[in-house]
Amino acid sequence: MSKRYVITVKRGSEEFLLYAGNGTRLYDVLRASGFEINAPCGGNGRCGKCMTEINGVMTKLCTFTVSGDHLVKLGAKDESELKSKPDYGGRIVDAAVDIGTTTVAIKVIDPSGELPPSELVMRNRQRSFGDDVISRITYSETEESALSTLRDTIRNQVREMIAELTGDKATLRHTVIAGNTIMSSFYEGISASSIARAPFIPESLFGYEWEGEYIARCVAGYVGGDITCGAFYCGLGRKDKIELLVDIGTNGEIVLCDRGRLMCCACAAGPAFEAATLSCGMYAGEGAIKSVKVTKGKMETETIGNASPKGICGSGIIDAVACMLDLGLIDETGRLLEREEIEGELSQYARGEGNDAVFFLSGDVYVSARDIREIQLAKAAIAAGIQTLLYKAGRTADELDTLYLAGGFGAAVNLESAVRIGLIPECGNTVPTGNSSLKGAEMLLNEDNREKTRFLAESMEYTELSHSREFMDYYVDNMEFI
Repeated sequence: MSKRYVITVKRGSEEFLLYAGNGTRLYDVLRASGFEINAPCGGNGRCGKCMTEINGVMTKLCTFTVSGDHLVKLGAKDESELKSKPDYGGRIVDAAVDIGTTTVAIKVIDPSGELPPSELVMRNRQRSFGDDVISRITYSETEESALSTLRDTIRNQVREMIAELTGDKATLRHTVIAGNTIMSSFYEGISASSIARAPFIPESLFGYEWEGEYIARCVAGYVGGDITCGAFYCGLGRKDKIELLVDIGTNGEIVLCDRGRLMCCACAAGPAFEAATLSCGMYAGEGAIKSVKVTKGKMETETIGNASPKGICGSGIIDAVACMLDLGLIDETGRLLEREEIEGELSQYARGEGNDAVFFLSGDVYVSARDIREIQLAKAAIAAGIQTLLYKAGRTADELDTLYLAGGFGAAVNLESAVRIGLIPECGNTVPTGNSSLKGAEMLLNEDNREKTRFLAESMEYTELSHSREFMDYYVDNMEFI
């Protein structure tokens, strides 16, 4: 039997003792013990985001193996956003749940209407297994227990979040779960491996209820129940409107309603818009640069909570790239200019050359040439997906009556900046919907609406973009900044 060592974990004022055998990867020890780890690459040693203080030295957690007693210092627990908390003691309540790849949002409702709803948003604990769905599918295939680990992780989180909202004293009657097809599969403990490989067909499209939980109907492998709920909430399907719903995340889903005809697609934007893999990227928490603007030829930044800048979140990077384009710091190909090419005072914020070039926004927070390339790839995918659906319908962006931007990113992003970098088309009626998935899930607590969403999902014409010649042409065209 190998010797077991003591791992002392300090997180703020808390201290925990763990035990691990010689040669065990410390990343696995902490993850198995329930600690949330920032690991966009799923612990494969690529992203460098799991840098942690171990024995007084900053080290990649995913490459460190146990060889003795160790002291690990972790950052504070992730912030959660709690919107009111009535006393539901002794009452019957319902819950709407949106399981996103990055965040989980839950709304508890008193069906009698006597008490106001309560809402809680937290980061998805599954991100310790990878920030994107493909990383999590890869993890699910690593060992026999991996799929059940993913299932238990998200189910426990949902249960704990509902308990936090209700005080664990209410009786839960109905729950509606909305999520992309992969998140829904993991919640149910169903393999999502078939979604990662052509022809990308999931084992289930859901749309059923079991023991008081209804899983929203999905459309395809990469267009899930979150989009069905979002489309239902936005009222897509009207025969007198041309409308577009765009949910921008790691997997960008798009639905076009052409006077009643519904078409949809999904494009792999990656985690760039959520800043997960950017050099100074961070979630939208205190200290994240959330907006950037140009004033008298200089760049000004604003952080969440007006705190000292710690990093940059999704809305901030879109603003930053747009401003850098306006100032001529980035050319149309996406190349970040080097110091000697920049005129005036702005040159002092530039460092490095070629692929190692960076531009400092505020304090130690910078945008790198590699970050800009990631944004280019991501925005080209979303823009090309939109243009592909418009092409199939024989429409142009100028004909859109409404453009709905779904999700937290859509609510936070500066629309002018999103148009400036070529992420979305200009539309006179662009409407940020907030969390349309959660709002639609709440509507499905009314059982009469479930059949309507099933019909909506079944009526959508799904386009697989990996087989689309038009998409590839549009993708190449949209790589450049105009």
